[in-house]
Amino acid sequence: MYIASKFSGGVGRRFIHKPSNLKLINIHAGLGLILTYNTNKTSGGSNGGAYYRQNDTFSYLAIDDYKLLVAPTLYLVLEKDFQLSSSLYATVRYRYDQGIFPMFKQDIEYTFNGVSGKTKNLVYGTSQTFGVAIKYKFLQKKYRED
Repeated sequence: MYIASKFSGGVGRRFIHKPSNLKLINIHAGLGLILTYNTNKTSGGSNGGAYYRQNDTFSYLAIDDYKLLVAPTLYLVLEKDFQLSSSLYATVRYRYDQGIFPMFKQDIEYTFNGVSGKTKNLVYGTSQTFGVAIKYKFLQKKYRED
């Protein structure tokens, strides 16, 4: 099992349409850190298996190797608010994290119909997320500080 947490910080810019004071788009960029909870950096375990289908035979052995306990990423967030009513908003958010260094590696040996080979699987911490949210303003305009 692979467990990790992500922390990030950066700077943002909000683009506003001046005449209507409508938020056009929010952009955030910065640095993220992924913390993995595997305390043994050199060997995480192995797994293997074999599959048979009609005349085909496939077997493999994968050996895990944790490279980093802390891995940096660069991220970019795009966020857009849509006003549904005077106090209700829908928000769409996209986040892209680009991993910089490989943090996990698998060495894989396989055999397919008697032919053997080797390959590797590298995980950099790259990810994409998409979210939708509903926001509601609780304070009336006369009580808000503008």
